[in-house]
Amino acid sequence: MSPADHQSTICSRSENSTDSTAALSFFLKVIKRAQATSASSLSVTFSSSETVDLIFNEDSAAPTKVECSASQWAALRQVILGRLRDWGSFLEDRNTKPGVALELSRGQTSFFPLKSLHKDSFVFADIVWNTPQGILDLTGVRNAHASELQSLFEQEHGLLLANAGKYSQLDGAGLLLSLKPEAILCWDPKSEEELLKAFQRSQERLVVIAIEEDDPFELVFEAAGIFGLNQDAVRDFFSALRLSCIVSPVRRVCSECSCAIEITPTQWETFPEIFHPSEPWQERSGKGCAKCHQQGYHGKTCLSSIVEFDEDLRQLLLRRGTLSQLTEKAYRRGVRSLLEDGFENVQNQVTNLAEIGRVVKRINAAFLSSITWRKQEAEESPNEKALQDELNSIGDSLFEDDKARTTITSEEEFQPIEEPKLLVVEDDDDQREILAAILEKEGYDVVTAENGRIALEKLSKHQTQLVVCDLMMPVMSGEEFLKVVRASREHRDLPVLILTAIDNEDTEYNLLAAGADDFCSKGTQRKLILKRIERLMTRTQNPLR
Repeated sequence: MSPADHQSTICSRSENSTDSTAALSFFLKVIKRAQATSASSLSVTFSSSETVDLIFNEDSAAPTKVECSASQWAALRQVILGRLRDWGSFLEDRNTKPGVALELSRGQTSFFPLKSLHKDSFVFADIVWNTPQGILDLTGVRNAHASELQSLFEQEHGLLLANAGKYSQLDGAGLLLSLKPEAILCWDPKSEEELLKAFQRSQERLVVIAIEEDDPFELVFEAAGIFGLNQDAVRDFFSALRLSCIVSPVRRVCSECSCAIEITPTQWETFPEIFHPSEPWQERSGKGCAKCHQQGYHGKTCLSSIVEFDEDLRQLLLRRGTLSQLTEKAYRRGVRSLLEDGFENVQNQVTNLAEIGRVVKRINAAFLSSITWRKQEAEESPNEKALQDELNSIGDSLFEDDKARTTITSEEEFQPIEEPKLLVVEDDDDQREILAAILEKEGYDVVTAENGRIALEKLSKHQTQLVVCDLMMPVMSGEEFLKVVRASREHRDLPVLILTAIDNEDTEYNLLAAGADDFCSKGTQRKLILKRIERLMTRTQNPLR
């Protein structure tokens, strides 16, 4: 199946129907039967007489016939499609055909390479049973997230959020479905109805909700934002949340032709300054050889950022906790960003800085602020740090009294919903007025400023929910404004969309590295700018606020 064909099937991956649940159970029974006979291949064919023919091993004499309706067959194909990923690269296998990987026994993985997939049949060939490595070991995720994922094995119901990758690339959804084969997949939900079905099913079993996102905390708010103004549904959703998982594969440096080299200061320039090391780092760089087909890379590992939502974090969400508060609390517990996990892989000489820059394009501002404070704390004297820790502890205990810990259940406890307030920063009078008029027409309450310095004054006077800012301005530019905002404790998680006439990859990367949440050229169509604003509002604001 080509990437284009695979992409066209994504919209049908969700398993929200009763048929899908039955199909998943049927699929797992077939797999266990194949395992009992150590079958090297498995062929499943749907016939017009509403049966499926099962053939275990190609040389089997007669197929096993099982009753199956057309709707059940369609659901079975959804189950297969939802679990197809590129696993060959993690086995250092040049064969990149997608397949299914399942951890049927703890610490042992079975692989089902897909030989063919058609409208009325699919075939797995060269099946590998019970390799001595589990999914986490194979993907490189275990060390960083052993405790979070350990609790996953013990869960029998609840919501698991995960990022959705492209084509058959391994993603958070693929990882979780391999670890928990019995979990149901809800792929890229677009409506409140879809998400409500997923929540209802999560009361009895695990449900993986897959959405295209690159940060585990923004993923939570973006998913909850689908409920819109239905705050009862948002509270139920938060209460059922168990995990948020971001996984992204990167190429391993080839072990045969690589050597250690020093990373130059220039190589660090594309990353936020807080990450620039005080002492030189070394990385491995591949020269190219027969093993890696002259690429310098061979095989893959995964970067990951995973958050376990225990009762404490769920209650913070229910108390209308902000993205910044949620990130900071989890960061103090050891949760790390995708970018930090990438740097650790560079230090361990698994991959290199160029590969991290290719895969990780941004880090959310709340993570960046938490990292900055952690570094500042490390530079404090032991007495100062002990005092600060004590104050933080007192602050938590004051905030988390009995009343605050009570789950919100009454509508009277919620403030009236106001129009979202946006700050538009633009030095050109005409463009500023046009943009303000467009946003006001869409229902936003708009405040304007003609440069970064005035914008900072407006921020101190207005409860702003998002900033749309020009890049090139007199007095204080958009980039200078952005740096001040990100250094501010009060506004560090404020979403900022940069608009500029300079449209190139270097400018975009520098702005995202500096803390911008998104980037648009001024030539972008109006509807696309509005959609990006809507997306930022959704993924960075707690729907209960």
